[in-house]
Amino acid sequence: MKKVCLVICVFSIATFASAALLTHTGTVAPAELGLTPLTTDLPEFDNSLGTLTDVTITLNLTFTPYAELLSLGEDGVFLPSHSISYSYTAANILTLSRGADSWSLPAPTVGTGIIYGSNQTVSAFPPAKLKLPGSNTAPLNWSDSGVDLNEYIGTGTLSFDITGPGNVVVQAGSLYGSGGADLTGTASVVYDYVIPEPASIGLIGLFTGGIYFARRFFTV
Repeated sequence: MKKVCLVICVFSIATFASAALLTHTGTVAPAELGLTPLTTDLPEFDNSLGTLTDVTITLNLTFTPYAELLSLGEDGVFLPSHSISYSYTAANILTLSRGADSWSLPAPTVGTGIIYGSNQTVSAFPPAKLKLPGSNTAPLNWSDSGVDLNEYIGTGTLSFDITGPGNVVVQAGSLYGSGGADLTGTASVVYDYVIPEPASIGLIGLFTGGIYFARRFFTV
């Protein structure tokens, strides 16, 4: 009976673990909304450290709206008298996803801006477009916990897909425009995990083993 109690005690201790937090901070590589993945230098969780129980990611992104122009006829010139208006309204929803995880986020508040012509030549369709950067930027702070923990365990770095529409209206004669946004910023990830306590297990195991040895060989 005493042996059984000792075995139960040791196995109970072996299941004991302590909680730990691991935080990484990094940067978001420049990306284009809906065209290139949102990549970071944040490492995935190394499961040799323990068992992952939760993950929280915080992104602080700067959105720089832009318009792309092309001419539907001959080569055109984007004159100072021409203008392009752009806006991100409440109806624009950003979607951020990683594997099976997906979140709908409010669009950044960049309001409405106007890009005026600057005597730049715009090639006739279908050659390359002329990208004109917008003048407004706005940070987007986002923090959420991961849903599928397996999506964050591995040896690589964290990357995300991010999509969302932008409204662009062209007021430049025969010039046609579409819009998007460049993204950059900072990021952090916090891994919440549990680790076993081998030192405690060893000490208690040695203690209980010593008691058993003493009772067996020194009891009279």
